[in-house]
Amino acid sequence: KSAGDAWPSQIDIQQRDAKNELWRVKLGSELNAQLVLRDIAYGKRDIPQGEIALGRAAPAPSRAGLWLGGRVENLDADNWRVLFKRDVKEVDSKAEETAAVNIGGVDVVATNMILFDRRFQNFQIKAERGNTQWLIGIDGDDVRGSALWQPDGAGFISARFSQLHLPAANPPPPGKARAVTSNTGRLPSMDIAADSFQIGKRKFGRLELLSKQEGQDW
Repeated sequence: KSAGDAWPSQIDIQQRDAKNELWRVKLGSELNAQLVLRDIAYGKRDIPQGEIALGRAAPAPSRAGLWLGGRVENLDADNWRVLFKRDVKEVDSKAEETAAVNIGGVDVVATNMILFDRRFQNFQIKAERGNTQWLIGIDGDDVRGSALWQPDGAGFISARFSQLHLPAANPPPPGKARAVTSNTGRLPSMDIAADSFQIGKRKFGRLELLSKQEGQDW
């Protein structure tokens, strides 16, 4: 939403037992959530179960982890990327003030999604976390395929796409240069193949990419 929009919000807290609370959160008609907050130590909490729903009612929590699902018209995923790129030390220093979150999975459909300054149409992502890896399925007008993400260390991603079409990057706002970030020192290894690879209007055909970081080289 824009900074000028006002969305009514509501939070209800129900004490389940001595250590657990059920939080029901509503933000306008766009977001509903049911979260279980559990006391795990003095001043520390976690969320063992939780459901966050976009554009629909949130079901009662019944599975381990925090799950995000629903359908939205517009989703700026770049804003979410900025949110999750907070410095790890900063998060650790505030551990006693925050609730630990274990993401269980995602099932979201967006009619328009902005990611890496590119606009994707009718984008759906399904992702579920296993013991050591994420299983991801992607479908949309521009991208169709599946991926496996192992986050340990620098990370490893293996992906197979029948179609990987990257729309042309959106121009930055007037007077503002596009941000350039450096991932030196933490680039993941990759094993990616796409039957049809395209950037903007340029068609490249089949793509096969194998990469591994060694020192400062990739």
